[in-house]
Amino acid sequence: ITIHEGYRPGLIGAISGYHGSIHSQIAGLGAIFEGLVATGMAEFMPRADNSRNKTWYAEQNGKIVGGITIDGEDLGNNVAHLRWFIIDNTLQSVGLGSKLIKMTMDFCDSQGFNEVHLWTYKGLDAAKKLYERHNFDLVEEISGNQWGKQVIEQKYVRLCKSVKT
Repeated sequence: ITIHEGYRPGLIGAISGYHGSIHSQIAGLGAIFEGLVATGMAEFMPRADNSRNKTWYAEQNGKIVGGITIDGEDLGNNVAHLRWFIIDNTLQSVGLGSKLIKMTMDFCDSQGFNEVHLWTYKGLDAAKKLYERHNFDLVEEISGNQWGKQVIEQKYVRLCKSVKT
């Protein structure tokens, strides 16, 4: 498995497809959720070259098998937004997710962001453990249906090293 930085043709479709498939199985999310991921990624990718933004994807045998993105512009106030983190089901629990999160947090720390925020939903226990291992704290839970089905949405926040010291 190799990790690459930046956009490549097919990235938006592959990552939004993983989100659609995996979150359909886990929580019954459907076309609304997958469409939101694809639309958000399509809006972001022309901005991916901004020095405050970064996207990475994992590839195995020429196939995209996961990805993660930092959007350093959309939340403002020197807050980075972790978005579209996903790993192919067959590669979960092999350390790829942890490697991607670490690279992403190292980038955020190097950029001098104050915080990193991410939104997810309750029930993704493996992801929750991964976020907590990388110093994210659960700061908010609300019932919502922005992703096409009622779920308990969760907001996690990580203070960056420049803020901690």
